Amino acid sequence: MEGPVMANAFIKVLIGIGILLLALIIFFLVNNMMLSWN
Repeated sequence: MEGPVMANAFIKVLIGIGILLLALIIFFLVNNMMLSWN
């Protein structure tokens, strides 16, 4: 029964990567806004 465990770990990794990507996108957006304001 390693199939469900592997799928669960894969989903957790995907969620982690998604959160990291969101954080990077927000960081770049905030940086661009700060630069355009100054």
